[in-house]
Amino acid sequence: MVNYIKFIGDYSKLKSQGYTFQKLFAGNYMQWEKDGFRVWKRGAELTIDDLTNYEGSFLKMLINNRGKEAKLVANNKFLHVVKNNETFEIESSEEALKAEIDSRKALMTWYSAADELMPEPNEIKHNVCFGDREKWLEDRSDALSDQIGHMPKHDTYRDSIPLKTMLALVKMFDANEIELGTWVDEK
Repeated sequence: MVNYIKFIGDYSKLKSQGYTFQKLFAGNYMQWEKDGFRVWKRGAELTIDDLTNYEGSFLKMLINNRGKEAKLVANNKFLHVVKNNETFEIESSEEALKAEIDSRKALMTWYSAADELMPEPNEIKHNVCFGDREKWLEDRSDALSDQIGHMPKHDTYRDSIPLKTMLALVKMFDANEIELGTWVDEK
């Protein structure tokens, strides 16, 4: 299941709220945009530039932490979160932030060990460009796994979401303009 933000507000009020209307793509999709928030008429969906593909998970996190908003905010400008590239889930707990840091450290340790095995640039075969470390590592992943173990899985990354984005979403949710929607991901 994938979460998204469903727009349930009144499209006719968007212009008076400062949104700019435009038609996009060959299908003339109707869209209203303001400060990186995009309301799409087709699919009744709200997308946010700061949260591409994570909008629904972010709203779900805000709903689940209702009344604890002050605890979520690390400072007065950004909310630090961990995004999962595979599930498109988003978390802001201290445990999730620490786990992401530990995962990144393990990956960097693995890369350092792999770099020790990487030949000098003039020894790299002609089909690998100078400095193309990732290609070299990818081509030799099985051999490297035998020598230094498998590359640690790292499917999360830390991000900072502007506080204004969180506050705008809370305001829209409280005004009953948006709700959490879900659809089944058919992978």
